[in-house]
Amino acid sequence: MAISLLAIARIFTEEHEYDRARARIREALPLADASGLVNVVAGVALLWAEIDLAEGKTSSAASWLATARDKFAQDEDEGGVADATRLLDTLRAPAE
Repeated sequence: MAISLLAIARIFTEEHEYDRARARIREALPLADASGLVNVVAGVALLWAEIDLAEGKTSSAASWLATARDKFAQDEDEGGVADATRLLDTLRAPAE
């Protein structure tokens, strides 16, 4: 169920329906966490960060990216760690 909710949230995000996406994320997160689906929790955190970035909420996005990175690391997903770290580093880099 959590995976399906995450997929629906991604669709809503692509359609810029962020409130609806967040509602699905709020449903998916506890289900994924309770089921031990660490990679899904990481995906949820990454998607929430993407929504926050789209809305200009950089501080919140940074927090979600750090969570995503940590969860990807816990799941030994090197690609996920690299993606989340790259986005986090870009976000934290001083504007040139």
